[in-house]
Amino acid sequence: MNALAPISYEASLKAHYAAARGRIFAAGMRAETKKNEVVRLQSQPIVTAWLKPEKEDDPPEWSIERIRFDAHVIGYMVHLAKCASPKRAYLISRAMEFGFTVAEILSPTLKRHVVHTRQDIMLEIKERWPETSLPQMGRLFGGLDHTTILHGLRQAAKRRAAKEMKRDDA
Repeated sequence: MNALAPISYEASLKAHYAAARGRIFAAGMRAETKKNEVVRLQSQPIVTAWLKPEKEDDPPEWSIERIRFDAHVIGYMVHLAKCASPKRAYLISRAMEFGFTVAEILSPTLKRHVVHTRQDIMLEIKERWPETSLPQMGRLFGGLDHTTILHGLRQAAKRRAAKEMKRDDA
């Protein structure tokens, strides 16, 4: 058999497993010499095979397609966001409370239910952190222009006032 000929993927996995198993078990074995000295045995030679190379440029699977994470993973993501930016963490938690992903809220979609939720979160962030400038909020919401943020704040305030008027009339 030619030493340079490629072998099948399954055979390469088996060879890799056999080599790893040999290294693990040989490393822990001990042998006694005539002088009762304990020495380690030489590990087995490493078997190399052609494996399918992984592309370093490929993004992780969770960023390619929509995956619903478990609660503990989401909690950890929120924790990381809180450490980085409390405004970003607030945006993530409010998006989840409304039943949206952050990607949906930050997307450029013009669907009414997404736009209204996005504008409501903008207003809540502006009320909670009044020192936040409109350009800062634009960057927080994925690079929106400050005039878009201003329009969103005004629309959300209008909807809130209309809702309060309706509640007062009833």
